[in-house]
Amino acid sequence: MKINHDDFLSVAKIAAILGENGFDFKPEYFLALSPDTAENIMVHVQSGPIQARISLPVTENTMGDKGFCLPRNECVRFLGASNSDTVSIQVDNQIARIRSGRSSMKAVTISIDSFPLAVPIGDTLLSTEVDATTLQAALALAVVGNNGVAESLGVYFHPYLGDLHVYSTDGKIFSHSAIKMDTLKTDGGKHEDAAVVPIKTAQSLLKAFKHFDVERIQIHFTENDLIFSDVGNTWNIHTQKVAHPKPVAWDRMLNAESVTLCTILDNEAMTESLDISTSISSDKQNVVTLKVSEDNILSLFMNNDRGESKSEFEVETHSPYQTFTPSAPVYAFLGFCRKHGNNGVFHLGRLDMSNSNPLKLSYDDDDRFVASPSMIIAPYNG
Repeated sequence: MKINHDDFLSVAKIAAILGENGFDFKPEYFLALSPDTAENIMVHVQSGPIQARISLPVTENTMGDKGFCLPRNECVRFLGASNSDTVSIQVDNQIARIRSGRSSMKAVTISIDSFPLAVPIGDTLLSTEVDATTLQAALALAVVGNNGVAESLGVYFHPYLGDLHVYSTDGKIFSHSAIKMDTLKTDGGKHEDAAVVPIKTAQSLLKAFKHFDVERIQIHFTENDLIFSDVGNTWNIHTQKVAHPKPVAWDRMLNAESVTLCTILDNEAMTESLDISTSISSDKQNVVTLKVSEDNILSLFMNNDRGESKSEFEVETHSPYQTFTPSAPVYAFLGFCRKHGNNGVFHLGRLDMSNSNPLKLSYDDDDRFVASPSMIIAPYNG
């Protein structure tokens, strides 16, 4: 069998993102290649809560009617190091021989009979379609909000009143955005319950989506899975939903009374001030004092047994305020804005809730989103 080198390398890289690191003679460390059509084969990945199938064109199809497995990470390393137009593959008695130009690799493999092949999408409770770039941005915000200090509850995909809300929380930080979705199919029920995937699964999805050159992504809600695919269904990724997710009062936080403290016009100035104010400490989980002054100045400072560091820059003050806040989530939101969103104007606010006054970072003027991307940070209490 012969395959275009670059096509195979691209699919193998996606498989490596979705699969497990390391090696063992188990399906999660292998690719399964199964017959599909005369011009294409199907590449399968199996790793814990993730199953995927990706169509791969072939230049010469001699597979037959069964298929075979290849060691995944070894293929990525070999293909990445070799350079030719075409890759040829032959498997006999669980020995795989892969040739690329004058280079070759021989590797022990496993039987495809032991590999749980991913199945087509099948029946769904709800099928939707969203803009691919916007979904990546929403997923990125949900992922960066989980900084590892507390246990993540996962990433929630919540269809509600015709929009898709994507949010996450670890009990201290709540990240949220809402994007437009087109409903493709429904079984007639009112599907407004959130489907939750583990944070590790969400991280893998975000990395994998960057390798797919598509404008739209379809999301299919089933009883046990959340499935992502392209419009032509040349690939789909099945992710197991968290069986009994903890409910999150997401609408309560979004609808809470808020006070705008200041408008920040310069992302880089805010990032630089954070760098300076935390320079007195080597701890990544720093807590800084944040002060919004009447004279349109935002100050950030920290003191500890090593000394004190402080920085300030100009903002548009709306309501003077001072509080303590962890720096890591603020860094995360600023980084998200630079990479995925509005790198200019954003807002710093305070929620007035019955038991606390968390900070809220948000930006607007981005018509990709139905609700402005935001991050709510619980106050630091020592």
